[in-house]
Amino acid sequence: MAEAGSVHGGCLLEGWVSDSDWGVAKPLSLKALHPYLSVVVLECTGDDVVTQFAILENFVSTMPRRRAGRSVETVATIRWGSDVSDADVPRDILTENDFSELTGFVRRVETSPSWASEELGLRDIEHLLVLMLRQERLVAIYADDATTQRLQRWLSKAPRPQWRRLPAAVLEAALLSGEVKGLWLQGTHRRRSSKPDSKNIVGLDLRDALDPAHDSSFALRAARADLEDSPERTAFKGKVGTTPANSAVWSSERTASFHQYVRAVSELLTLIRKVMTEGSTVVTSLPILARETLDASAVRDAYAVTVFTPEGIASLAQADIARTAEAELIQHAIHDVVGDPSSPAFQLEVGIGGAIGGTLGVTPVEIDGRFRLDIGIRGTPSDVSRVTPVRDALSSGDSVTIYYRSGHAFVNNTFYTAPITTARFSNWSFEDFGGYRIDREKPEVRGDQAIHDSIGLDGDTSLFAWVLHHYGDGWLICDDGSGEVADFLHIADDGVLTFIHVKATDNVSPLRRIAVVPYEVVVSQAVKNSVYADAELLAKRLQVPRIARPAAWIEGQRAPDRSEFLEVLASRDATDRTEVVVIQPHVSEQSYWRVRRSNNSPPSNELLRLYLLERLLTSARSNVVASCDEFTVVGSAV
Repeated sequence: MAEAGSVHGGCLLEGWVSDSDWGVAKPLSLKALHPYLSVVVLECTGDDVVTQFAILENFVSTMPRRRAGRSVETVATIRWGSDVSDADVPRDILTENDFSELTGFVRRVETSPSWASEELGLRDIEHLLVLMLRQERLVAIYADDATTQRLQRWLSKAPRPQWRRLPAAVLEAALLSGEVKGLWLQGTHRRRSSKPDSKNIVGLDLRDALDPAHDSSFALRAARADLEDSPERTAFKGKVGTTPANSAVWSSERTASFHQYVRAVSELLTLIRKVMTEGSTVVTSLPILARETLDASAVRDAYAVTVFTPEGIASLAQADIARTAEAELIQHAIHDVVGDPSSPAFQLEVGIGGAIGGTLGVTPVEIDGRFRLDIGIRGTPSDVSRVTPVRDALSSGDSVTIYYRSGHAFVNNTFYTAPITTARFSNWSFEDFGGYRIDREKPEVRGDQAIHDSIGLDGDTSLFAWVLHHYGDGWLICDDGSGEVADFLHIADDGVLTFIHVKATDNVSPLRRIAVVPYEVVVSQAVKNSVYADAELLAKRLQVPRIARPAAWIEGQRAPDRSEFLEVLASRDATDRTEVVVIQPHVSEQSYWRVRRSNNSPPSNELLRLYLLERLLTSARSNVVASCDEFTVVGSAV
């Protein structure tokens, strides 16, 4: 066997595969290969592409670290290019498809079965193939999962190699222009119970199924589509998929021969190069979705910061008391955002206890492909004790979402595109809260029973008392407390059932500005609890109250219990309307129309925050009306 190949350093070179179990050495012929088309496509950013290919080849071919119970050896290699050519290379196939270089090798991996200890003596043997094909400045790499994961880490680690992943928009335009059959989506919104963290969907053509109200906060993780037919492509066709973040492309069909594999890779790279030359004219097929932005140079002019709600953090498995307390603090401590028109850095006017204590400077800093917030105190605070707790709570960066005029959002320490939508929410109702305190949600007493007993008594000027006054006809019950369906439920004389959710504002100034944070928690709860529009589910839930004497009224007069409300609830039929109302007086009618009718160019920060708020409310309404008839938000008339 020595004349056919040589063994050096545990590796059998020059196109041979070692099969120690049978004691036979067989030639590795590229013409005998027929792998699936599953590749990572990279673009060279350096001037000397030949040298950079050699660096890439050296990294990929480096043996992985040894682990106990696992042995790895390279049992075959093959190379072809300008300065080297092994004997078993089908040169005609490569040159006719415009390839300049090829590198391939096979690794033999031997491990103990996961279900057995080494002393049993059983061994699993696997042979892993790696192929690298370069066409001009693009390279396609076919590799096993472990090699691909190591490559992805190398691409993200400083100092960065002179190879980069393809822009997500290029892969989307090249591969998803036909009917999109499958989408794997990752949420860029803050985690909350009323919206999934991720979702996978399939259908005939999902380009038509995406909803701007629901899906604009999701980013594309992976997609599968029918590639549009073209006479220029005979091998790369049919169903294809892509994971843009990893610059990965795959096909569901195994190639029939090495020639077909080479042809399919060539057609893929040609298609990608064509899209790249179109540059700014590239049109994405899924414009509704958010997209991760690795280059922060285009991010500028922050205008709003919203907070991961304490309730949302408390629902996470890794939540702790300290993190929940931090979110509670931040939620009420940010008073204004001052963006930088030329960078993602910005300043925050902050202070706990309702007063501004000073200014924080915030700069997103990139570290290994992710960002952290560099936060420092700017100038001399009027009260440093009101500022330092906010700085410390903000430092992790995972409790806030930052919105920019450039159309980006900073979420979970990552930048995403976040197009600004201007559609109006049509169901505002501005009511008179004269004689009531809009900053007091419920009577100032302790304990659920005491709260229920005190609603509407002399001296009660809370929003709960306003609800009792405003919904004085028909049947009204209070369900306030842990696990509530809503703060109140009301059945009118005409059978309309209304779920009423109440939240007080933190700011009673007539000059208070538009803000999103005051609405997030109460709107999320209203959406989540709209499932109780199901009459049977609601009746079962209300049959057993959590306290001895839950508050109830009939025509504005106290009732001893809920029994008559439940009787009326049972008498309703399927034609009776069900509505959801959110009462949060933070936005006044005067401030709403002042901001909405402003004709500033560019739009003011307050108008941009109103856009964010109305997008939240429009999305909520879309969810609620799936099971109810209407969703209304009550603001204050003054």
